[in-house]
Amino acid sequence: MALPVPERHPLRVLFSTLCRKNVLGVARLQRPDIADYLGDLLSRFVHVDELRRVRDAMGRPLEDVGEMLLEADRRERTGYFLPAREVRRHIGDFILFFLGMFPEWVKAHATTRLPGMYVEWSKEGKRSYRIVSEFRFGPFEREASFYAALADHFEVCAFGLNLVRDDMRKLSDPRYAWIRAALD
Repeated sequence: MALPVPERHPLRVLFSTLCRKNVLGVARLQRPDIADYLGDLLSRFVHVDELRRVRDAMGRPLEDVGEMLLEADRRERTGYFLPAREVRRHIGDFILFFLGMFPEWVKAHATTRLPGMYVEWSKEGKRSYRIVSEFRFGPFEREASFYAALADHFEVCAFGLNLVRDDMRKLSDPRYAWIRAALD
């Protein structure tokens, strides 16, 4: 497992700055906690291993959303609720990341390897966060409303990440020197 990007690392600061600017400012979602979560999400997925974190019963990493959904269902049916919750959270994060940062790829390639199965990515991302929000016991009680909010604002979050992606493409433009200055 890859080490997390340190808290004060310039890349994490960049992601946080861009997420706050775009999610709070442009998209007008007045949820700093969600903007911060999206910045953390980008920092986590810098490591490709994090995208492939979910594994099936044989230990094989899953990259296909349909396979991840089946794995979450398998864990739920067998009573492994905490691992199932983590798979659902990962599915929501994975889908949100790709819809926000690589929407063109999703439109062209968002199919599953499983014959006869169709996955509507946005719907499944929202649904996965909604399922995570239903874990209302022990340490998850405090997080439940947050994941419900992620489900409720899923499209706005994806839009905010689209804006972050656009800003990242413009970093070499002198008009965006404010971002570089914020990192110094």
